[in-house]
Amino acid sequence: MPVLGWRYARFCDCGLGDCGQIGSMSSSLINREYYDRFWERARVWLPTAWLEWDVVRGLLPSDGRVLEIGAGKRPRVPIALSFFADLSWKAEHALAQFGANASVADARCLPFANYSFDLVVAVEILEHIEDDQGSLVEWSRVLKPGGQLVLTVPLHDHLWTAFDHIVGHVRRYELADLQAKLERARFRIERYVADQIPLYRRMKQLEAIVLTIAPQAAMWLEDRIVMPLSTKLSRRIRKFDWRVQLDQEADLAAAIALVVCKRLIV
Repeated sequence: MPVLGWRYARFCDCGLGDCGQIGSMSSSLINREYYDRFWERARVWLPTAWLEWDVVRGLLPSDGRVLEIGAGKRPRVPIALSFFADLSWKAEHALAQFGANASVADARCLPFANYSFDLVVAVEILEHIEDDQGSLVEWSRVLKPGGQLVLTVPLHDHLWTAFDHIVGHVRRYELADLQAKLERARFRIERYVADQIPLYRRMKQLEAIVLTIAPQAAMWLEDRIVMPLSTKLSRRIRKFDWRVQLDQEADLAAAIALVVCKRLIV
């Protein structure tokens, strides 16, 4: 694959000024430090390995541009010719070797002009960002009117574990709050699925213990054993139960939401 290159995006078109200043915010520093260590040892996974690929591939524009934010080495969009923005230069450099157009940039200050993309994907990113509302507004800015946003977020404060803290989560979401933030950023939820993961809390508590005691070993274990097994099992036994209306009570036990939104024209 040809290398399109990667770059450090210090200035951008978001109107917020110096991206280096935004990147110095506490959550950005925590996430950059943690994931630079993680991606240093991790391998690149192709998008077809992930359950989200079944959704993303049906939304890919036939003649348009695609951006994934915070993909690390686990992209959910086709790597070659797609655009990527991430805090980790190690992850972006690795994706560039597969033909990606990769930039090191903060999710709240993207180095792209208004209305640059037809599809934006952000998997397990929004919960890491202190100013999640500002980030959604920024993602809306780079999307064309009528373009689509695919994102996943962890649900419910009562499911918070030490794992959330260790990996840099700022919050978990209630569906109604997520909907309100999306609407303020000019997004309309088209469909969503809230997933109940068996033994979720115990699994995350165990991962938190391992991360605390031996973080490098935990990263290797997740990348080489946990992820391969979980992706294979999930693709065999899980399917999407799409909804168009939020149901906070019915989804109270759900751990993760996958949401497909449309960027409104006005």
